[in-house]
Amino acid sequence: MTRAEIIRDSTARLHDAGWEDARNLAELLLIHAMGVERYHIYLNPHQPVGGRQKQTFDRMLARSLKHEPLEYITGQAEFFGLELEIQPGVLIPRPETELLIDHAKRISGDGVRRAMEIGCGSGAMTLALFEQRIAQEVVAVDISLQAIKTTAANATRYGFFKVDPKKDEHAADLPDNAVLYQRRSLDPVTKREHIDRLWLILEDAFSVTFRPPIHPVPLIVSNPPYVTLQDWENLPPHIKDHEPKEALIAGEDGFDIHRKLTRRLKNWLSTGGAFVGEIGAGQGETVVKLHQSWAKRVELHQDYADLDRIVIAYK
Repeated sequence: MTRAEIIRDSTARLHDAGWEDARNLAELLLIHAMGVERYHIYLNPHQPVGGRQKQTFDRMLARSLKHEPLEYITGQAEFFGLELEIQPGVLIPRPETELLIDHAKRISGDGVRRAMEIGCGSGAMTLALFEQRIAQEVVAVDISLQAIKTTAANATRYGFFKVDPKKDEHAADLPDNAVLYQRRSLDPVTKREHIDRLWLILEDAFSVTFRPPIHPVPLIVSNPPYVTLQDWENLPPHIKDHEPKEALIAGEDGFDIHRKLTRRLKNWLSTGGAFVGEIGAGQGETVVKLHQSWAKRVELHQDYADLDRIVIAYK
């Protein structure tokens, strides 16, 4: 089959399976299977695709027809210019979550030394905090071992290495569920070298035993679960049947995790510090009221579709 024939045939099959953007998905599957840029499939649309490339495409298409997300099929995801490893069991980073980094950068000015992410998932936001020079030391916490492993893999991809606790005081006396990673980094403005440090902690951040290795911090970011039980039932199959339920659902009304955050943020944040968190569309008024119980000031910001998406609460 030629490139054009493969795209035409797979587009029809994906459309029949319920994918809304079937043509785009078909093209993405083909370029990943061939290992080429997108424009290549337009340059020679009548060139046959065979052998190993066709076999790879057929395997990927079969998974897509079962509504498995493209990111899990390719093992890759993009976030704020970062190329990340992603795998089943870890939430796929969304474009709207990049707004958290935009706001974190805005309110941090020239940057803060320390920050924390609650529910690090793939490590997308944690690494963006480093790459955007927002923070030099970050505590990343998640209850999922798969998430911690994925964050570690992505951190390694961007130059971090695991620190021997016997050779660095910052890694000494850490509990068994915590590991320190670090890298040497050059400030592009001052041209001075410094050490970036990343603490990965496998724990429920709301448990009574959780003790951040550095605190208080001036910045905390989180994309917590906020989907209601009713909304979960109505999610499309590529989300409901494949992405981790525990990373999406927050109780019957969708506010369980934000309620827990309101009871802890005041202790974790330094005076004047800020929490930047994601919320679901239509949750703005309630989430603002929840955080007003502890914060001096709370802001609500919208996403690209003008829907409530980001809450910022200041201590």
